[in-house]
Amino acid sequence: MLKRKWHVLTIAPDLPSAHALVEHLTAQGIACHVVPDSVVLGQGMPCRILIEPALANRANAIMSEGSFTDDELTFLATGVVSCDAAKE
Repeated sequence: MLKRKWHVLTIAPDLPSAHALVEHLTAQGIACHVVPDSVVLGQGMPCRILIEPALANRANAIMSEGSFTDDELTFLATGVVSCDAAKE
């Protein structure tokens, strides 16, 4: 059985941001996953985003196309468009 090798694409500042980026990359066909860098439970700790080494150039190109706005990150992490929408 061959073991899959993974490459660190980037380090996200927190778990919600990491999951948002992973969802975006997965939607673009990039297989990836999140590895928290801490054994302490919580969402405010840095996380590594791992991908297959062969997909690194494509993933970097996707990431360089633009960055997420705070509203986009909030939506991807929570499914809520804005704080006002959450109150409705």
